[in-house]
Amino acid sequence: MACDIKLFLREEFLETDAIILESEGYEAAERDVFEEYIREQDASDLMISIHRDFGEVIQITVEEFVSGTELAIEMLKKYPLPWTFSVPSMNIKKKPLEDILQLIHKKYKNMKISWE
Repeated sequence: MACDIKLFLREEFLETDAIILESEGYEAAERDVFEEYIREQDASDLMISIHRDFGEVIQITVEEFVSGTELAIEMLKKYPLPWTFSVPSMNIKKKPLEDILQLIHKKYKNMKISWE
């Protein structure tokens, strides 16, 4: 794996049926420097935004996490990313994204989703 990226889970979005993980530089980054990390072979609702100039991961989103996380995990196992990730709030260190998504899904899968 290339490098370890520290991510922060935005728990407030879980009840809207989305997993959103952001890097330390997310808040300061201008939105015009975001670029989608294209994974043509990935049929899931996984979206990865990287910094256009530096190639660093800025944000990771899985829409419809209740129903879409399992496919995202399957696709990541089949086509892994070149990074490991840490999520300090969950005591996760240097894990592939599929492991992190699996832990988040397991922990929050029974959360009540707000469709408002």
